[in-house]
Amino acid sequence: MATLKDFCIEVMDPAEDEAKVDPERTADEFVRFYSLPKIVTLGRLQGLAKFLGIKKISPNKLPESFRGYHFGSDGNYEIQYRQQDWVGSAEHTVLHEIYEIIEDTLDGLFVEFVRRQGTALERAADTFAASVLMQTEHFLSDVYEESLDVLKLQKKYGRAYSSIILRMKRVMNNRHSFFAVIYEPRIQNQVYVNEFGIVIDKKYFIENFVCRYLVKTSDIKPNRKHGRLLWCFLPRKKHHVMLDSVAYYVLTEQRSAFRERVEGFDMFGYDDLSIIARPVAWNGQISKVIVIGIPQKENQLLRGQIDRISPLMLYKSFQII
Repeated sequence: MATLKDFCIEVMDPAEDEAKVDPERTADEFVRFYSLPKIVTLGRLQGLAKFLGIKKISPNKLPESFRGYHFGSDGNYEIQYRQQDWVGSAEHTVLHEIYEIIEDTLDGLFVEFVRRQGTALERAADTFAASVLMQTEHFLSDVYEESLDVLKLQKKYGRAYSSIILRMKRVMNNRHSFFAVIYEPRIQNQVYVNEFGIVIDKKYFIENFVCRYLVKTSDIKPNRKHGRLLWCFLPRKKHHVMLDSVAYYVLTEQRSAFRERVEGFDMFGYDDLSIIARPVAWNGQISKVIVIGIPQKENQLLRGQIDRISPLMLYKSFQII
């Protein structure tokens, strides 16, 4: 099998005076070049290591703020990942470090190559890892096949829910308008349900949930200068669940909920939305609420998911997402 240097020569176009590689395109080439399957496992990466000039990929007891690192040089690397992480996180970390090694290798091979630094390198490495683990062609096909069902996609790919929605945003950009929100408890492991699964402290249970993640496609504009006001109404990080929102009904009714129309964003209804929200259960109670929003005129994309889960059907609302 070809070495990492062979791969870097393949992926690099030295025609420019200064050149960088696109991490997503590099991921596509990496999958093709090394004939990786749709689902890439830690075992597969360990088997590939010697061809990448990596002597060892191993767990280690690392601080909570430190997911992994690599050391070595010139085809003589080691990668360590945080021992206490679950396997999905470890796979992402290993691929993150492999991308950094790719940039190291390109930097040694090509004078014109500009190696990323700091945050730019970290973001590129994360994009590369996600793109190998959730390959564009396969993942986009599954997004549509599963009717934008984040829970099904998480189970199929074994990624974090936040990674799933970030990747959905990436592959759906320029194809369909889309946003996703994940609500999680501020205080973990609080008990709000009795032995029958009934919420006994509804007020504090709902107030404990805040927005942890929000992603959106680029066509949901950030301000009214661009003529789109929707961004103003989306939840912000650390915002609480709004009364009468779809997430509110998930928490109060302890089941999935769907609202076919949210209106009031423009005079003609062009920006009306359909919203579906799903609970994620852990230890007998809701640990997350996943909210997906798409244009109301495209809500057929959700039809298979709705038919599968039979959610609580809600009346339309005015600007309450």
